[in-house]
Amino acid sequence: MSPAIILLPCVPVRASASDRSEMTDQLLFGNKVEVLQQEERWSLVRSLADGYEGWVDNKQLTLLNAETMMEVEQWDAVVGTPTDTILLTRNEQSQPMTIPMGSHVPRESCQIAGMTLQGLHPTVLGNIVDTAKQLIGAPYLWGGKTLMGIDCSGFVQTVFRTQGLWLPRDAYQQEQKGIRVDNLQQCVAGDLLFFSNPEGRVIHVGIAMGNGRIIHASGQVRVDKIDSTGIFNFDEGQYTHRLCSIRRFMQ
Repeated sequence: MSPAIILLPCVPVRASASDRSEMTDQLLFGNKVEVLQQEERWSLVRSLADGYEGWVDNKQLTLLNAETMMEVEQWDAVVGTPTDTILLTRNEQSQPMTIPMGSHVPRESCQIAGMTLQGLHPTVLGNIVDTAKQLIGAPYLWGGKTLMGIDCSGFVQTVFRTQGLWLPRDAYQQEQKGIRVDNLQQCVAGDLLFFSNPEGRVIHVGIAMGNGRIIHASGQVRVDKIDSTGIFNFDEGQYTHRLCSIRRFMQ
């Protein structure tokens, strides 16, 4: 098994080794993985941050030796705005690259894979709600994690990453973490609200904003009303998700 890093803005992770296969996740710039199995075109990888597995095109992976891996493990700055720009220099040619919220970057200029990275901006941490509001209007995309497309649990994971917390990838996994909050009266801004289907399976998650509002990815990242029944969608004029639990991750 070999370590590797993502040095592109966003890379799809697929359910099987094919461009036609379902995208189940995305890896962002600076995310590190363990290569579990390598084929001619594709590699089965496991995220070193959350353990999520899937297939990535070999052309979109940069393999690392042990020495370089130790260096990139120190990349602890996280992009906290919807996008940021870094400067890549290779073969004396420099070009900017736009990278999304949740990307990992070093705090100082460095060299990796024959490139020099410059123009790095350490994250300015806002609170959970203010960070989440920056993504309002991002369209829903199954497996997505960026302003150009994001799903409910990817939205939550990305926003919390800017606060220094790695949550699991899927909503049902996230619901198993954190501290239980008994009811909405005890809920505070930044708590996670989980929603279930009629069979009781967790299928959706959003972030409490306070004052009876929730921000979540449903069709797009949007703000709706939340009460003990669930989410009331202002546009549809009806309840769309049934509340099942509340968890707290930030103290």
